[in-house]
Amino acid sequence: LMPVFVSLLHRGLWLVRRGRMGVEAALASDNLPRDLSRTASTASGLMAAASLTVTSATFIVSFVSSLQTWSAQTVPGDLFVTSGAATSGLSLRNTPMSSALREQLLALPGVERVRRTRLTDCDFRGNPVKLIATDVSEFVKRSRITPVERSAAEMERGLLRGEVTVSENFSRLYGVHAGDHIVLGAKDGPAEFTVAGVMVDYTSDHGSVVMDRATFIERFNDTRVDTFELHLSPGVSPEKVRAQINEQLSERFDLFVLTNREFRNEFVKAVDKIFALMRVLELVTLTVAALGMLTAVLANVLDRVREIGVLRALGMLRAQVRKMVVIEATLTGLIGTLAGALVGVAVGYVLLRHITMVQIGWYLPYRVPFGSIIELALVTVPISALAGFYPARHAAQLRVTDALDYE
Repeated sequence: LMPVFVSLLHRGLWLVRRGRMGVEAALASDNLPRDLSRTASTASGLMAAASLTVTSATFIVSFVSSLQTWSAQTVPGDLFVTSGAATSGLSLRNTPMSSALREQLLALPGVERVRRTRLTDCDFRGNPVKLIATDVSEFVKRSRITPVERSAAEMERGLLRGEVTVSENFSRLYGVHAGDHIVLGAKDGPAEFTVAGVMVDYTSDHGSVVMDRATFIERFNDTRVDTFELHLSPGVSPEKVRAQINEQLSERFDLFVLTNREFRNEFVKAVDKIFALMRVLELVTLTVAALGMLTAVLANVLDRVREIGVLRALGMLRAQVRKMVVIEATLTGLIGTLAGALVGVAVGYVLLRHITMVQIGWYLPYRVPFGSIIELALVTVPISALAGFYPARHAAQLRVTDALDYE
């Protein structure tokens, strides 16, 4: 379809073709459809790189925005205290803490409530899933459950009477719904639980199960805590309380104390690390596309040596020849970028609505990464212009007589 896209875009460049931007731009525009196969193949290389970038950006923007919304609703605490690592569940260095530390944190001036959370792995049908045990009575005071099946109030009542809730992706991956019974691998053997409801949760791509801390202690015989979430009295400075914790407790228990913003940013950093390899691949693909652009434009110049000689004989200046070739390369890059953006947006939609739903089970709201597309254009279009610089310089240096005699 790229030759068709080149032709359509060429027709849309009527301002350029009419010479409103100079005769060099008009000639460069008219050169695009003259060899559709070459222009299309050149633009396709850049399109592949651009589409990869836009596809990954679509997923990242949609996932990060959903993650930030969910974390704001789920972990609204003022301070978060962990041990061994900044966040539990994201690092093997995380060390579970004694529940007795809660009383020492509550004794600090300005601390109103403390919610305890344990995050561990458990077995379900031979697969490792995340088990989240928290003080549900404290959780519902400031946090919010985003329901998928059954209401938040029904899930709250179910959790307090010993039932569990499962994440949206857990439900899709394993076909589990509200009212079903599931068996988890507990410390003393398999334990059966009733599913109180399905909720939005991004803790794990393998699925997660949430239960009340009292139920967890009873069925798993584990009183340890991975994260203490502190809620402060109105008007109390989080930095002041953090300084008190660092002074009195941090060195003894190897504590990390993060504010709400810092704690939530840790999730975003984890996502950035996951997609770091994808960004390297994007850079490599863009580099290869730029080299392909240089080669293709140079080959195009060599095929049109006599034509350039005629233009020079008719009075075209060397600077005008350079400008014409650079504009042609820039327009080719623009075509590849636009095509890549369209393909990337389409593939990103398929990725979110179908592949992600099947593979991970998360429903992520589709968002077009306009910022990433603009950034991509600001990179690829100048790269295309630079790729055309050497061929343009070569074309401008041709002697008129040699060019006219070229076979």
